[in-house]
Amino acid sequence: MSITRAFANAGTGMAAAARAAQVVSDNVANAATPGYGRRTLGLAAAQAGGAPAGVRVTGVARAADAQVATDLRLARGSAAAEERLLAAAEDVLAAVGAPEDPSGLEAALARVPSALHDAAADPGDASLLALAVDAIDAAAGALGRAAKTVATGRERAEAAIADGTRRLNSALEEVADLNRRVALAGARGQDTAALEDRRRQVIDAAAGIVPLRAVPREGGQVALATASGHLVLDGAPRPLTFAPAARIAPAMVAGGALGHVLQDGRALTGGGAGGLLAGGALGAAFALRDEVLPDIQADLDAVAADLARRLGPGGPDPAAPGDAGPLSDAGGPVGAAPDPGLAGRLRLDPALSAEPWRLRDGLRAAAPGPADGALLSARGAALSSPAPGAADLAGLARAPGARAAHAAGLAEGRRAAAGALEAELAARDRANGVDIDSEMRDLILIEQAYDANARVLQAIDAMLARLSEI
Repeated sequence: MSITRAFANAGTGMAAAARAAQVVSDNVANAATPGYGRRTLGLAAAQAGGAPAGVRVTGVARAADAQVATDLRLARGSAAAEERLLAAAEDVLAAVGAPEDPSGLEAALARVPSALHDAAADPGDASLLALAVDAIDAAAGALGRAAKTVATGRERAEAAIADGTRRLNSALEEVADLNRRVALAGARGQDTAALEDRRRQVIDAAAGIVPLRAVPREGGQVALATASGHLVLDGAPRPLTFAPAARIAPAMVAGGALGHVLQDGRALTGGGAGGLLAGGALGAAFALRDEVLPDIQADLDAVAADLARRLGPGGPDPAAPGDAGPLSDAGGPVGAAPDPGLAGRLRLDPALSAEPWRLRDGLRAAAPGPADGALLSARGAALSSPAPGAADLAGLARAPGARAAHAAGLAEGRRAAAGALEAELAARDRANGVDIDSEMRDLILIEQAYDANARVLQAIDAMLARLSEI
């Protein structure tokens, strides 16, 4: 080997060591950066004319485990979905109240027959009549507050769908741009690791909305598929569209007045619980808007209808056959199959508020009659002792809270499971991150390699100096 070639080989060794030191410094600097994959320098023996020519850098590799990354996104999406479901269920529970809660729905309904029986025991006591009217009004108010919470929850879910769609579109556009830049840099032989890091961060950030799986494509690019396998990005971005409703009425349903997320004119969220976009907070918002909250609304409506019918015209009440009774559907009688949202429309007859004696004598009585508790007793009995085969008002009253509690319990359990899985997968994912101790050990070896190559150059310099003396 000539001295010139030895000099050149040592130079390639020093250059490779310097590049390796740069890679280590990048790793150490980004030890705490989310989504950063540890870099390793690729080296290979160089050849020149079939003869050894030192060392060459083949590139910088980024450590990654695609399966762990996918599983982690699914776990994060599941945790985000259950968090949203739990929050909405807890809101309903707070509005409905626990059975022992004196301000809850069950307690408010239980006070109505008690107050009616008390008034029937002393029908001439105006204060007891007023308390009975107040109890009926309070029960209707409790149903109305719970119905308002359900309506607010559906509108929040609608807003969350719109926001999630917007943020998902932004992520898809950024990933498409990063794909283009990765392919261009790779074609030029440039390092693409930083671009891949950013792409990973964008995809991970979208996991809470809709968990996405990266599918490798030519040139270092990736396509993005949902948990169900639907490709939402493969090449140029195709925007998702969603037209939110300005206001959600109880009777509005998905596919009718309530829209879906579309891509290329195709509904991705049909079929319930987010459809092809299920698995994250977006799917949970659809489940709340279209399934969970409407079911609770139906439970509340069933209670409202039963309460209104039990208190309705009957017995000695001289009300007209079409009269609504003490409680009405926004002023009209409660029909056999009232429109959804009855619990929010239930109203106490204004005549009762002004003249509580009408609860005893009949809503349309011309004047107060003798202190007779028959009608009060009949109404109290209808609430507390239904006829055989009739629905149990107390059981109906428990249904909305029970459904909300069941939904909250399931969501809390699944959130805990998803959180534990997320923690385990995050630990496995960190194995592809930076280990400072390992980097320091590598740095010592790099320093030794650099020093050794420098000594070779010193030896060659000494040899050349000796030759010049001859």
